[in-house]
Amino acid sequence: PNRYGYRWINEASHQIPTAGSLDPLPETKTQFSNLFLAGEYVKCHLILPLMEHANFSGKLCAKAILDLF
Repeated sequence: PNRYGYRWINEASHQIPTAGSLDPLPETKTQFSNLFLAGEYVKCHLILPLMEHANFSGKLCAKAILDLF
């Protein structure tokens, strides 16, 4: 309990990837010139699908779009 007598309970689960499970994840760039992907399940250097992963994949997506120009 904290100083007010309440307990913080987090019931959200995290997906812990197993060996080889990240291989089929899509890249930010796709085979289509005007389609880019971002989100928790896009391949990047972060392993756990958390908000940081979604944020970083969004940055990769924005960079890929800017690389077109």
